[in-house]
Amino acid sequence: MLLFFSIQASTMNTPFKVTLCFFAAFAILLTLPSGAYSQDFGNALEFDGLDDFVFIGNDSSLHVDQFTLTSWVHPYSYSEPLPDEQRMEVLEKAGEYWMNISTSDAGYQRDMGEVRVGGIFEGQWHFLDSEFIVPLNQWTHVACTYDYDSLKLYINGELDVSKAIPEMHTDQNSSDNMLALGCKNVSGPFDPIEAQFHGMLDEISIWDTALSVLDIRALKNQGVQQSDPHWTELVAYYKFDEANIGSNSGDVQDEKGLNHGTNYGAYWVSNSTTGISGNSLFTQLPILQQNYPNPFRDLTHIPFYLTQAGSVQIDIYDTGGRLVQNVVKAQFDQGDHVVQWKTSGLPEGIYFYELATGGITESRICIITK
Repeated sequence: MLLFFSIQASTMNTPFKVTLCFFAAFAILLTLPSGAYSQDFGNALEFDGLDDFVFIGNDSSLHVDQFTLTSWVHPYSYSEPLPDEQRMEVLEKAGEYWMNISTSDAGYQRDMGEVRVGGIFEGQWHFLDSEFIVPLNQWTHVACTYDYDSLKLYINGELDVSKAIPEMHTDQNSSDNMLALGCKNVSGPFDPIEAQFHGMLDEISIWDTALSVLDIRALKNQGVQQSDPHWTELVAYYKFDEANIGSNSGDVQDEKGLNHGTNYGAYWVSNSTTGISGNSLFTQLPILQQNYPNPFRDLTHIPFYLTQAGSVQIDIYDTGGRLVQNVVKAQFDQGDHVVQWKTSGLPEGIYFYELATGGITESRICIITK
């Protein structure tokens, strides 16, 4: 997550301002290796599609007005868990908000593998179905936001679909609106469950705010950090790193500390043994490396590696998420490459440079000095 110290005092000299910016950005760059995503570290929970789920409950902090929901999903199959259910739930708090994946193209007017996110808005059900089809046996990052005006769905850090919502999100605040992970909402831990998830889930977070696209990309790349400027609006965060590998019962920790849950049957699995770092998405990832020199004045070099040939676009964004310059848009062969970037008079400060290829994006931070 970007940490930018804005210092306006007239007595503050430029080298000291740059030093603060550099250390803030350097801390970010140390968070993860180049080309890695947040779900590539720690553990995940593996659900069998039959009777595994995590029961959270109904603490008042889980009632949100604006919201953001995020999760890494890794489905094994789209065989229907139960005959009367045509979806498998990532998370659901009935009457309030949910995220699921279709397991059938026979109903609900949706295709198999589509993500559906939604909520209740002044008594009206509103939802979005993704244009993206979630592939089996690889990780996909899913996020949705509601900002009082619209519902948006992001896949792998990119906006997929959006919908204007004329009504306000309704806080049902009912005692039976329990939150569950990996199944349809349940009223208690011993109730029958439906719409069970078949596969792995990781890095689930719930926020009482609508995060920006840059925030969502940061979550995809490095997970939630306590230095996140929206940390106080984080409602719940489940990393699934709390138990021994092979265990399938016990507490599920909320890293924010308010909404711990109980695991009923899902196995804690090692990323190395389940192939999280070696899944087919990861092995196809480009590797965007740190620019050099950095910080720099007018010219820098951006190195990257492609696992396969393809079209590459590199764009520059400011800290407000605004596109300020295109560096390159061209075809590249598989292998190592370096492109030059001339800043064309951009003011000093922190910028993101983002590489996009084959539907995958990676971004890093750089600093312009004067």
